[in-house]
Amino acid sequence: MNQNIKYGYHEPTGKVVHIFAARNGLSCQCRCFECNEKLEAVQGTKKEWHFRHNSTSSCKGGPETALHQLAKQIIVENAEIKLPQTILTYTNAFMEQRLGQFTPDVTVSSRQGKVYFEICVTHTIDNPKEQFYRNSEMKSIEIDLRQTARDITPEKLKRQLLDSAQYKRYIYWYPEDEQNAVSHKLESDNNLLRWICLIAAAAGFRYYFLRRRNW
Repeated sequence: MNQNIKYGYHEPTGKVVHIFAARNGLSCQCRCFECNEKLEAVQGTKKEWHFRHNSTSSCKGGPETALHQLAKQIIVENAEIKLPQTILTYTNAFMEQRLGQFTPDVTVSSRQGKVYFEICVTHTIDNPKEQFYRNSEMKSIEIDLRQTARDITPEKLKRQLLDSAQYKRYIYWYPEDEQNAVSHKLESDNNLLRWICLIAAAAGFRYYFLRRRNW
């Protein structure tokens, strides 16, 4: 019997629940993500806590589906996420809202407009979907969880998703001219900082030599 099932689908709330947060036995009110059979929470003192099927099923519990669902749940239940080179603050987060012929995993609202998240657990998004985001100039990010342990705890996954820019890539973000404008602004800011440093250094040398002359 599989003892590696750490997540179940909690029927009353429709959320992913970890074995540590579930009630013991059938009172956990959970079903399997893969076969939809009822799960029983095993929380004894001799074996590692896990869910098991309420039968002799050999089903593995759908760990990829559970991880995918939990990642979406974490993004929806929070309001800030770290991205490459920036932090995105957002509101009105929803799972699987239809967008034309496609369905993003998570859609959020931000000061930059709508932002779409795609979460990769077994494979990256396909080319038609990527081209749709690019051609429509829709801000979108892919989060790659292929190397993430299937039994990761919710707390660790939350930190990985929200506090780290690793394993995230922009599918589409800025138009090319807007991106160039940002690059030019950064370059201008750096040049201004260099001039300020040079002026400060020159003023320091002048003060130093004036003091030496008065000694």
